[in-house]
Amino acid sequence: MNIPVDAFIEIEKGSDHKYEYNHATQTLELDRILTSHHVYPFAYGFIPGTRADDGDELDVLVLTDTVDIPRNTHQRVYIIGALLMEDEKGNDEKMLTVLAPDYESGRVVNIDDLPSDTLVSIQTFFANYKLDEPGKWSRVHGFVHQKYAYHIYNKTVLSATPSPSHLSLSLP
Repeated sequence: MNIPVDAFIEIEKGSDHKYEYNHATQTLELDRILTSHHVYPFAYGFIPGTRADDGDELDVLVLTDTVDIPRNTHQRVYIIGALLMEDEKGNDEKMLTVLAPDYESGRVVNIDDLPSDTLVSIQTFFANYKLDEPGKWSRVHGFVHQKYAYHIYNKTVLSATPSPSHLSLSLP
């Protein structure tokens, strides 16, 4: 059974400002401004209660064209796939998600429901957004479907008291 997860949004769609959540102060802090013409193609953040290979929470993109999602908000989302990539810190997968109403209506339930130009824009952004930044790089390895994305998510969930957004997810 697929269940929604909680996504904390750090960056709004179309922004060139890279914010990072500071757990100590519980605030968003500007990390850097992206160079050139790079802007986030969708709202971006993380899944609380996870720890990815790079030591940070698992990254998440919320794919929607129907709603502007403001930063510093929590959104209920469903995982539909993932972008496999790495950067200077190691593996850095991006969970591709959709808002609960889009998923629950059946409009978008897996990565194959996305237009090809959406996937191209995501891949192009993450392949290039660090090009002009000294000491930073990114390498994109392609997309995986929902089942493998859930496998990645399940590996990153911290063993704390389970809440709806931290339950192990599986597909039928």
